[in-house]
Amino acid sequence: MKFLVDNRAHTHPAYNLALEEYLLRHADPTHEYVLLYRNASSVVVGKHQNILEEVNWPYVREAGVKVVRRISGGGTVYHDTNNMNFSFITRYDSHKVGNYPLFNAPVIAALNSLGVPAMANHRNDIIAEGKKISGNAQFSSTKMMMSHGTLLIEADLERLRQAIQPPIDKISSNGVKSYRSQVENIRHWLGQDLSLQTIEEALICHIFEVFTAEAAPRYQLDEAAWQAIEALVQEKYLGWAWTLGRNPACTIERSRPLGLGILTATIHIREGRIQELALEAPHITPEVLQAVSQSLLQSPYEYTQIQQQLRHLNNTQASVDQWAAAICDFVWPI
Repeated sequence: MKFLVDNRAHTHPAYNLALEEYLLRHADPTHEYVLLYRNASSVVVGKHQNILEEVNWPYVREAGVKVVRRISGGGTVYHDTNNMNFSFITRYDSHKVGNYPLFNAPVIAALNSLGVPAMANHRNDIIAEGKKISGNAQFSSTKMMMSHGTLLIEADLERLRQAIQPPIDKISSNGVKSYRSQVENIRHWLGQDLSLQTIEEALICHIFEVFTAEAAPRYQLDEAAWQAIEALVQEKYLGWAWTLGRNPACTIERSRPLGLGILTATIHIREGRIQELALEAPHITPEVLQAVSQSLLQSPYEYTQIQQQLRHLNNTQASVDQWAAAICDFVWPI
């Protein structure tokens, strides 16, 4: 039997990703589960991607855009509350793996019924008149599998472009690179009076083959399940180890004006930590640069961690104080 899962109206991406994973690990494989949810403004990267290559960090920090990593592969996508997400969770079947048309058929049919010229393309996206309106990815365990995707209904496309604009620094890694496509909101083909609720109801009717959305069978998780999901949120999806520690090893090279000269850096990162840091600046003494480099070795490559390390260094070596804040912003400007 197929159920529509109640996500308790969560809009934090960490909760919805944790809910998907919980269902994959613990749901009854004799049933199928469908999730329809919206997330607050966020960037969601694939399991095998290097976030440092995918996210405009200065922008997302300032704009309050959340950054999370999902368990499925594929490229980076942007979510907000005008972006609808769908997830199909079912028993593992090798014939369904990679079979995006099978899962996306009712989604495309629902969009077509609303007047959107939606169709699948060879990249497993859903497009309309050549513009991408949905990105998709899959994940499989030995028991269950998931095929999920986005629907750009009326997302803030300028914020999307800013948030996933690649950094200007040279970054070398083996992470999966996102394919940058031209995107468009589904609203472009819809009347302004058509609400998000109406679109959601059309999706439910086509996915469950019912005449009204209310007829779709619902699935409520118990409190013990939600406690387990909460633990997964806190321990994994909001944690440094999963979000940044999972980044593939990489090397970052950058150069910026600082003070009266140019500061350059080569940073080697593995398992999310700084393994080597070479700083050069003719106007800063070698002793200060060496002290900074040594203090940051094995530090998690994350802004607040770098800031704390340099603040501690300031307390022991006053000569560093003049440059510490600027060097912190330089080592992590992305």
